[in-house]
Amino acid sequence: MINRFFNETAEIYRKVTTPDGMGSSSIEWIAIMTSQGRLDQASANEVNRASKLMYETTHTWFCGLLEITIVDPVEQATYFGTPFAPSPFGEGIPSLIINSDRLVVNGETYEITAIDNPMNMNHHLEISVKRLESGQL
Repeated sequence: MINRFFNETAEIYRKVTTPDGMGSSSIEWIAIMTSQGRLDQASANEVNRASKLMYETTHTWFCGLLEITIVDPVEQATYFGTPFAPSPFGEGIPSLIINSDRLVVNGETYEITAIDNPMNMNHHLEISVKRLESGQL
């Protein structure tokens, strides 16, 4: 029944580091999954950063099943491991989301801090996120 409230779309990005062959590397963020859900603000804290008062907000992304945007099996193995297998969150959720992944909702970027499968029912996920400063991915 909670799925009827999942009317926002988000993309989950994973960081890919590619060596350039000259001792350094380039960093790229690749969209690996999409999700239908609802973003809810859980808390907000005032922090003083660089002599500037800012709000550090924490949100929760409530979502149903995730859809992989990468269709090539070889590329899937690159991002999700070999052999490709469903995550511990259930058969319907195709891959493990890790804390270094990012969530983008309505043009805002959030850092994933925790993933919860309430009561291990495989019904929906509750992904705790922290909003990043504008323009960051």
